[in-house]
Amino acid sequence: MTEINSIRELLEQYFHAIDSRDEQLLTSCFTADATALYHKGFVTQVSLVSSEGIARFLLKRTSVYSATTHLIGNTRIQVKDNTACTAMFSVANCVVANEPKILVRGIRYEDNLVRSDEAGWLIKDRVHIPQWQYEVASVLPAIPTRE
Repeated sequence: MTEINSIRELLEQYFHAIDSRDEQLLTSCFTADATALYHKGFVTQVSLVSSEGIARFLLKRTSVYSATTHLIGNTRIQVKDNTACTAMFSVANCVVANEPKILVRGIRYEDNLVRSDEAGWLIKDRVHIPQWQYEVASVLPAIPTRE
């Protein structure tokens, strides 16, 4: 697998872990001493340290949603030896629990990654920057029928 594919797989694993609420998988996306800055530039900005601390924060924060789906948009990956930098845009669809509301948010992620022989590519530093957001009413999924 090429380096770019391996990094892309890591980024997809991160979103899969959040959407499936898999703390162990989410923790495994980061180095043990990882740092993260979420909601950069907003009053809700928070700095985090450690893979476990980041995973716990994200799963607690997303627990207000009954479901989420994160989609990766365009991604730029630059590899140099055993390090890489990524800039990624994504769209997060978040169903608010106990409310008929879905939040749709565009997010930019800026990452520094490291590669180890044991674990492969991992996120060492992450910056999460919300770009835009809107709300829509939610409805229960239904399959149209012909009667």
